[in-house]
Amino acid sequence: MSIVGRVALGLTLLGLSAALVAAVLLYGARYMVTIHRRGARLEIVTLALWGLNCRVVEASRVSLGAAYAPVVRGRQNVDAPWQTLRIDGIRVPFIIDLQARYYDEARLRRALRDARPK
Repeated sequence: MSIVGRVALGLTLLGLSAALVAAVLLYGARYMVTIHRRGARLEIVTLALWGLNCRVVEASRVSLGAAYAPVVRGRQNVDAPWQTLRIDGIRVPFIIDLQARYYDEARLRRALRDARPK
């Protein structure tokens, strides 16, 4: 293989690696670790490159999105249900792992409803 071919292969692998790292960082930034109600606001904690990231938003801007069930295609079975949490004005939703150690959808819906202004 010529030097040009090797450089092209190296740059291609570097580009794919950078895309993979970016995708993992985006997923971590959207994966919810905890959510707390603070009056009319919600504190959403997600993963970050080093540690955790906390975002405080008005509860009136937050809504539960679609839920995604396990996928079965032929012999493949992916049992990883999840749900989205949408915030008005933010394009990419947050991810709620429905197999988390503690997840109470009714309590979350109640917290969203009760934190909204009357």
